[in-house]
Amino acid sequence: MKKSKVLIGLVLLMSALGLAAQEQIVIQQDEQAEQIFAEGVIFYRNRDYAAANEQFARLIEPGRGHQRLSAALIMHARTSYLLRDYKAVEQDLRRLIRYFPESRYIPHARYLMALVHFQRADYFQSARQFLWLVDFSDDDRIAAESLTSARVLLDEYLSLDDVKKLQRDTAGKNGLALVVLAEARKLMQEREAGAAAELISEFLEKNAGSTLEKELRAALDRTKEALREVTRIGVILPLTGAYATEGKAMLDGLRYAEDEFKRNNPSGPAFEFVVRDSESRIIKALQEMQALVADPRVICVVGEFENFITAALAGLADAHDLPLLAPVATDVGIAGLGSSVFQLSPDLETQARALARYAVDSLQLKTFVTIAPQDEYGRQMVDAFSAEIDSRTRTDSTSIVTQRWYYGVPENIGRQFKEIREIAFKKVMEDTLRERHPEFVGLDRDSLWTALNEAIMLENNTREGIVELNSHFPVTNIDGVFMPIYAEDVRYLARQLTYFNLKTQILGGEYWYLNNLDKLRELQRYVDGTIFVSSYYYDPTSLAYIAFRDAYRKARGRTPERWELTGYDAARAVLHTLEKGAASRKQVREILAGGEKIKGRANLIHLDPRTRTNTEVNILKIDRTVIRKVDTPDGG
Repeated sequence: MKKSKVLIGLVLLMSALGLAAQEQIVIQQDEQAEQIFAEGVIFYRNRDYAAANEQFARLIEPGRGHQRLSAALIMHARTSYLLRDYKAVEQDLRRLIRYFPESRYIPHARYLMALVHFQRADYFQSARQFLWLVDFSDDDRIAAESLTSARVLLDEYLSLDDVKKLQRDTAGKNGLALVVLAEARKLMQEREAGAAAELISEFLEKNAGSTLEKELRAALDRTKEALREVTRIGVILPLTGAYATEGKAMLDGLRYAEDEFKRNNPSGPAFEFVVRDSESRIIKALQEMQALVADPRVICVVGEFENFITAALAGLADAHDLPLLAPVATDVGIAGLGSSVFQLSPDLETQARALARYAVDSLQLKTFVTIAPQDEYGRQMVDAFSAEIDSRTRTDSTSIVTQRWYYGVPENIGRQFKEIREIAFKKVMEDTLRERHPEFVGLDRDSLWTALNEAIMLENNTREGIVELNSHFPVTNIDGVFMPIYAEDVRYLARQLTYFNLKTQILGGEYWYLNNLDKLRELQRYVDGTIFVSSYYYDPTSLAYIAFRDAYRKARGRTPERWELTGYDAARAVLHTLEKGAASRKQVREILAGGEKIKGRANLIHLDPRTRTNTEVNILKIDRTVIRKVDTPDGG
């Protein structure tokens, strides 16, 4: 053992035990001590550790110096450890170092201290002690056991950052080799095969003759082989079950993007899509995700289709630092579940706020009402739209006049429309009186409203008030009605909006993206001019789309529509990271979080580095039988 290394080890151990200086003790021959020690050893061998501990405790009483003191200290420490009295272990080892700094029991002391650190869950310090013993213990058995223990700690208990710190702290060649092997394994798990190969190669160049050299060279071969392996990209989609049609269409678009990329980049990075069927079930999706997470060759996953399944996958993916690219999910907060989660579609809050800004800034609308289904989709859209309008109240005098909700199929929600009419007419009355009568605040508004209705009924010779006289009195003081409703609900609400004579701009959400408008002639006059927000848009008459469509038809034998284009765009986002050199989960995450714009076919993907959600939306307008994209101030 090198004396300088032993001294370094003693300094570390003394520091761990809180020792400041050495102290001498007078050793005298003591026959009674020999007998007591022998009795203690017998109890120890018979596994009566409490009795053994009592015997050894008699030998280490303060001020008692004899030929068995160092052995008694280490044996009392051992039995105290077995009895889980870790404080006593520390006290014994502290005295051993103080009295006998060059004792042959020092390696035993360090081994015990490593075990105490482990029991206290201080795995870093435990590994530090074991690594020292690997190289500098005179006891081959302790060195071998320390090597095994250090390997377990490095692989199972310590993070990559902890292992890197140990590399700087470890002095011995074989202990350092263990650290390098562990760091390389962890880098391989992060898909950092290049960094792992460089680390091992550098160690071998500087540290020839390590007893672990054969293992190091085998690890180096594995890293080189990994560099030649095909990168895997997981895909979880509903290929059977309730959403099989949509899932299969998305997979077809993804496959087309894969073929296109490989055709255009024959010498590009080797990769493959590993496709798994969620069967439209959350449990199956999670099972497939677990398998992908466990495969170190998988650098990211694309999936799923439904919001709640995507959210479940997001939690699992982020727990293992595996990037998840959600191509469809729009619920607010999914990307917020972890730094490895990316929403390729703008979430509902982003969409609703963008529409509200357009309504105020470009359409110059001031007053709004909302009508929406009483569910999660309707609530998220209305909350975000209203929040944006409320934030503009001071600068733009905007306001939400009222909000109305419905359940189920809105075949007849006349009550809600009558309430809107009444609120609107009361607002006209109050605004008029406020301008003409300074004392308006003190007036009885209910009485005024009753008087107004009586006058109208008398004038029109009818028993119906202004609210019921739809054809006679249109509502003109509501600038916009925001209706984030489902496609199947449009025919009910659009007609009733006209029937109740609300002269207002219709604003909607993505489900207003009505297919085959040319065949819905009866509905056209009710929805014409509607402006709505969408996460996707493609112009079927544009030359760019026609060229893409024809190439797609030739290659895949089908026409690309919404879900094919969505799958294509998701693939393009992944392939963008490969083009940038991504070969690990970490690199995929860093590139996606970089904020670069990725051009897709259904939408531009521009992930906010902070929220990891796509910020690009499409403001669209129904123009008779065609859906057109409108110009926005930000060029969207």
